Amino acid sequence: MPFTPHSASLTSMAYRHLVNEFNESVKIGNRRNSQTLGRVSLHECGHTLVIWFMPGSELLIHVTVIPDEDGSDGATVTEAIELKTRRQQWAELVALLGGKVAERMFCKRSVGHRGADIPDATRIAKKFAGFPAIGPLSKSQNQTIRRMLRQAEEEAEVILHPRRRLLKKLAIRLFDSGTLSKIEVQRILDVAPAYEVRPRSTRANPYLSDDGEEEFDALD
Repeated sequence: MPFTPHSASLTSMAYRHLVNEFNESVKIGNRRNSQTLGRVSLHECGHTLVIWFMPGSELLIHVTVIPDEDGSDGATVTEAIELKTRRQQWAELVALLGGKVAERMFCKRSVGHRGADIPDATRIAKKFAGFPAIGPLSKSQNQTIRRMLRQAEEEAEVILHPRRRLLKKLAIRLFDSGTLSKIEVQRILDVAPAYEVRPRSTRANPYLSDDGEEEFDALD
């Protein structure tokens, strides 16, 4: 499942409740097999690490591999930003593809896209390019979308590949506990998030202007 905006942080009691639910599911035998849960843990931690290390990302609230009532495998929950700059929207696009990249790093390939990751990423890419949200696209428009998604995926790879050990460490902890709060994630990673740091990109991004931090766009 993609990361989910949330208006306010959960209380510690809510976190304990989530963990208790996870532990109870183990007791009654409803826990998914370890291979599936391992993939989900890697996938969600891929989202989490991109959010953590990419400036412009939304604030992390928690990450979980506890299935919800809608049948989602897990979620990386962030605080919603009502009015986003294009750079913040691009960070969201990169984070959406972080789950796929993380799975592929350890499992050779991604066996499926959790939740709405790819549809959501495609929606953002369409708006970046100024294409209609619904209706068929031309061949050239589809090629543009594919190029944007590939560039976003490559940026996720740049963030995750050097942090392979951190990704594995975080995924193991998530696998064991079921849910990790922002504070717990920071303890594990032992580094503050880069939410408010202006990016120092070494590669040109044709989808962002030089002053992208201040350039707002009605993408939501």
